[in-house]
Amino acid sequence: ARPPVPPPSRGFSSLLSAGDTSGARRELARQDSLLAPMQGMRRFPRVDETTLFSAEQHLALGDTLGAEARLSEIERLFNDQRFQYIVTVYGAGTWPGRAWLLSGDVAAARGRRDEASRMYRRVIGLWGGGDANLKAVVDQARARLFALSAR
Repeated sequence: ARPPVPPPSRGFSSLLSAGDTSGARRELARQDSLLAPMQGMRRFPRVDETTLFSAEQHLALGDTLGAEARLSEIERLFNDQRFQYIVTVYGAGTWPGRAWLLSGDVAAARGRRDEASRMYRRVIGLWGGGDANLKAVVDQARARLFALSAR
């Protein structure tokens, strides 16, 4: 006789919405372990939209330091490599702008107004005249920059 099939693991969101923060933390730790560099296989951590999701999940658990660690990995990627190669290697889309917005939001919440302003201006400066799919991210950055200057 075969052993019973284990039940499928519940994802982070379903664990968190059920109030199981311990389970959500375990699931997030499992997901984060997949982002870490593996011995002999990858010299650098995986940095892509999954890293942004991890930062958002850390914030959902109230773990600002964990979120900032993930966001700094994204920032390091953009400081270490030319932007034109990043979208080719790490995927196009709006995730870098959303990461910069989130970085700005965290910085603003922690009272680092100059850093928040820089992140919002980065989105506006790089994508202000961009394609229609970037408009929502740029509009959010403009609104947050305006709100920041109104404080």
